[in-house]
Amino acid sequence: MSARRTGVSRPPAEAGERGDRGAVAVPALAGAGQESRSRRRFIAASAGALLAALLASPRWARAASRNENAFNARSPESVFGALGLAAPTELAEGQGIRIHAPDVAENGANVPVEVSVSLPRVERVLLIAEKNLFPLLVDAAFAPDAPIQVQPWLELKVKLGESSRLRAIVQADGRLYTTTREVKVIVGGCLPG
Repeated sequence: MSARRTGVSRPPAEAGERGDRGAVAVPALAGAGQESRSRRRFIAASAGALLAALLASPRWARAASRNENAFNARSPESVFGALGLAAPTELAEGQGIRIHAPDVAENGANVPVEVSVSLPRVERVLLIAEKNLFPLLVDAAFAPDAPIQVQPWLELKVKLGESSRLRAIVQADGRLYTTTREVKVIVGGCLPG
């Protein structure tokens, strides 16, 4: 007969012995509660320090606000007006700004585009699809006075309503530069109106 049926109690399993249910008893670790409390204090202090650093970060580390008027503009000229930009200087392909996009896009709803910039002190990169209903696709701001200078490189998928010229506009060192690339679209990706 087993100990359970006869009502005879057995002493608790010692460390390393098998108990009634096949589990191995593990002795309590000395000081486990203290270690857990110090770990929690460390995590809380680290999270607080990270939050304080983010709140006190300088202007160049914060995201720019979205200009709704520019994104709702219906023509490239009105995009320039909404952003307060003058006419940019046209650059030949590869002279500081490069647009990588397919010559022919089968589906305008998903066109891969890369924009890379090798100009110094880049402040802003815009991407415009001239024949889209809402032409402004991207307005990316950069900080030319940041401690680390970057060479902007954007990779994205855009929607093109019809065959159109993509225009990348870069504001660098206080001046505007632009280059274009024509993309033919077989099936448009934007709904009218």
